[in-house]
Amino acid sequence: MNSISWMSQKDAGRVRSTQEIITDYRTRLAVADEARAQQRRLDLAEQCSDSNPPETRISMWEKLHGLRMPADPEHPIIVVIADTTRLSLCDVHAVQAARRERTSKTASVA
Repeated sequence: MNSISWMSQKDAGRVRSTQEIITDYRTRLAVADEARAQQRRLDLAEQCSDSNPPETRISMWEKLHGLRMPADPEHPIIVVIADTTRLSLCDVHAVQAARRERTSKTASVA
C-alpha cells in the first residue's frame, strides 16, 4: 500500500509540473504576442508621424507590409501608400524620383 501511495504522489507531482510548464509556456506566448502587437502599434504610428520625413514613412510602410514601393508613379498602390502614410501624392512621387536617381547613379558607377 505504501508503494502505491508513493506512486500516486509521484504522478501528482509530475502532473503539477507538466501543468506548470504548460502555464509558463502559455504565459510566454501571451507576453510575446503582446510585445509584437505593441511593436506593430508603434510602427503604425511611425508610418504616419508628421515628425518623420517622407522616405522614413514610406520605408516603414514597406517594412510593415513586406512590400517594396513600385517605381511606376501610376501604380494604383501609390494612392494607398500616400493615404496610409498621410503623405501627398507629390511627396510619394518625390521619394520615387529620388530612389530612381540613386539607382541610376549606382548603375552608372558600376
